Amino acid sequence: MARYALAHGLTPEDPIEAGTAVRFADASAGSELVDWRWDFGDGTGAAGPIARHAYSPGRYTALLTVANSRGGVSAFGRLLFVRGPGSATVDIDPVACPGPGQSVPVSVSVRVPSWARMPAQVAFALPAGACGATVSPARDLAITPGNAGDQRDAWGRKESTLRFSFDLSDGSGTGTVAPSVTAGWS
Repeated sequence: MARYALAHGLTPEDPIEAGTAVRFADASAGSELVDWRWDFGDGTGAAGPIARHAYSPGRYTALLTVANSRGGVSAFGRLLFVRGPGSATVDIDPVACPGPGQSVPVSVSVRVPSWARMPAQVAFALPAGACGATVSPARDLAITPGNAGDQRDAWGRKESTLRFSFDLSDGSGTGTVAPSVTAGWS
């Protein structure tokens, strides 16, 4: 009966890191095995009792097919979860420009994959000449797992929400400004 062993990455709670070479080792029962075929689930494969492969973030089924000298064939597959860094850019709804000496708090929610974890990084961009406001550092960063409605990530799991706030300060007090926010996660 075909089987293989991995050192890690068996469950979504124990994912493989993207770009890390995973070692696959045959652990099949039986004797007289003469052929090993690996299908890594991402369009690539290998041959032999031991193989190594690195993945991009996502969900994959890695399949080992073995054959013995009598022509018997057996296959074994396992679902693998691969996480990696990523980012998302969102445009925030226009906010009233603060006047001189004033601040306007801005709260942001960004959908992130279920594998996202803290610490998250955020960056802001204001349109050129947009009322002269400045931007404070982000505060109150928090990722809430699995609460982004019915949105699903590459693992098929509900996406999470990254929430944080920042302040616009010392603008001209006229018009509105629409910040663009980029959030990154590891």
